[in-house]
Amino acid sequence: MRALLLVALLLPTAALADPDSYSYERESGGSVVAAPSSTWTARFGLGVRGSTSLVDSATTLGVGGELLYRISSHFSAELAGEYQRNLDDTGGVRSDVPLTLGVRVHLGKPGWIASPYFVAAGGAGWARLELAENLRQAIYLDGQLGAGLEFRIGQHVALTADARLDARYFTWGDPKLPAADGLGVQFRAGFAAYF
Repeated sequence: MRALLLVALLLPTAALADPDSYSYERESGGSVVAAPSSTWTARFGLGVRGSTSLVDSATTLGVGGELLYRISSHFSAELAGEYQRNLDDTGGVRSDVPLTLGVRVHLGKPGWIASPYFVAAGGAGWARLELAENLRQAIYLDGQLGAGLEFRIGQHVALTADARLDARYFTWGDPKLPAADGLGVQFRAGFAAYF
């Protein structure tokens, strides 16, 4: 992760390959040259991602979707939902459905192909644990804080990968539900299309 951040910080502010990422300026000699644009023209994005989480002793695999909005050159909002599933150490099958709203702070300029970012998100989740003898359910608050790297392929496609601390606080349901409260780490990778 450190190596990816270092590479991204050392990248020149080269313009993207997408023609929309250029503005055209006339030089004093009369010729027209392409210059990197300072903003994105595409603002709304739809993304899909895969994830793995390590919370307490449980390992979870998940798939999710994101609705993204580029607020400015350095800020993006995300509305995300995900379905997660794991084999609990008690022999049951655990399913989680977290919904979060967050913001990404991009360190790179719009012309950077690889831009590191920080992310903070919060929301709520529903958990279900299926045991042989019964069914347990709970609702919890979910907070996330992390960092990642966005690879921009023009202004309309982006690949992302990030790592987040994931804190869950039990609010309602069966108090014996494992990992209703917990602090873990989540790793995500996905892509988004911007319009």
